[in-house]
Amino acid sequence: YAEDRTYGGVRGSGEVLLLTLYSIMNKKTNYPSLLSYNMSKIRGYNNNLERKLRKEIRARGIYGYRIDDKSVLGTPDICYKGLKIAIFVDGDFWHGFDWDKRKCQLTTLNKTFWINKIERNMERDRQITYALEQNGWTVLRFWEHEINQDSQACVQRIEEQVKFKRLLSVFKPL
Repeated sequence: YAEDRTYGGVRGSGEVLLLTLYSIMNKKTNYPSLLSYNMSKIRGYNNNLERKLRKEIRARGIYGYRIDDKSVLGTPDICYKGLKIAIFVDGDFWHGFDWDKRKCQLTTLNKTFWINKIERNMERDRQITYALEQNGWTVLRFWEHEINQDSQACVQRIEEQVKFKRLLSVFKPL
């Protein structure tokens, strides 16, 4: 158990989960205590990806956003409330990137639970996106791997939307 706790910072949430499952399957540890420890290290908000994206946004001078605004449906990770732009940072594992392929590769003790959980997350994401768009919001969703591979392209999409919405607000019809 001690050797499983020694890794320094928190890895990507999917990696923490896989480490937990690997340890459980190999009977290296006490299941409840390791699972509890690892799950406590998975950050649901203000994680490294969000901080990386916000750092890039600030570097471009795109100010005026709010973080985890609970007054907006779905609590977007980054939100330009006045411009009605909601930005979500979706982890590849938790939000089901390439899910048809990944769910077949899942090798856990409780496979059905995890498949149902992630599919519920995916359905909730679709519902939130639809509801926000129906209320005039622009919804931008970025996958974990997109931010890691090319955060500049993600910030470029954000900047384009912010500039466009600000321009629209100047020429608002009476």
